[in-house]
Amino acid sequence: MIRDISKDSQVDCWCEPPVVLTHLFYLFEFGKGLYEESYNTLVEDLQGIVDAANEQLLYWHLADVSANQLLLWTNTDYLWFIHIPLRQKQYIRQL
Repeated sequence: MIRDISKDSQVDCWCEPPVVLTHLFYLFEFGKGLYEESYNTLVEDLQGIVDAANEQLLYWHLADVSANQLLLWTNTDYLWFIHIPLRQKQYIRQL
């Protein structure tokens, strides 16, 4: 399954076309705080990230897409102005 990430408010992306495999996209929790448990899960499965990236490259090759790199990062506006305010009281209590 593929996903057009240009329509996602949580992510800024620079790639053409802005289409990635959904599995690769969901390996990273864009626009969310990365707590210790989530971080540990992410780094414990680095091979899964490598495999998903290889699948992405294979997709681009088979789809005859000229993309050879993918730059994704958290849209900081989403994180600080949408995600955090909704959880502000929870975060203050946790601190």
